[in-house]
Amino acid sequence: MNENRKSIFLWLTNPFHFWGGSKLLSAGTVVLLLHIPAGILFGARFDGAIDMHISFDVSLLQVTTDVIIAWLSLTVSFYAAAKLFKAPVRFIDIAGAMALARLPLLLSVIPGYLFVPDAATVEEILALEGIDLYLLIAGSVIIMAFVIWFFIALFNAFKINSNLKGWKLATGFILGVLVAEIVSLLLIREVLSGIV
Repeated sequence: MNENRKSIFLWLTNPFHFWGGSKLLSAGTVVLLLHIPAGILFGARFDGAIDMHISFDVSLLQVTTDVIIAWLSLTVSFYAAAKLFKAPVRFIDIAGAMALARLPLLLSVIPGYLFVPDAATVEEILALEGIDLYLLIAGSVIIMAFVIWFFIALFNAFKINSNLKGWKLATGFILGVLVAEIVSLLLIREVLSGIV
């Protein structure tokens, strides 16, 4: 892998290596804001800290609530996980890193929209054949690549900004993801059911 490819790979998977503080938070805020028009345009929900799915019937309120709660859940969970191990972490760095790490999840709406089958139930999906089945398989593989990219970015965001290593890093990351996902799912459901 030559230097240019290394540099591009590093920027895609670990931009936190180059940015911190307000610059990181600014870049992350742009990514968060882009979730809203992307969600409306492509009919995507981000209804969980690590979730994205195409539902077509999406409102501005749903997408905005999804994004804010998903980001806050990741930020608070990873900040708490770092503090649990007495890491010298700054909240602004974790907040910006968790926002910027969502870029692959944001970009996954495009293949999600293009390859999602016109099937409303599990039975209809299982009955797919021919080109529809091939498109579903291709889309699933592409989306899985974006999900892997997202988790690599998320891990690097936590690693760089917490300065944790070894078992503390692994434990903190797993705890952060699990807590963020559970909290975000519960909060999104609770908040939207109270508003709608």
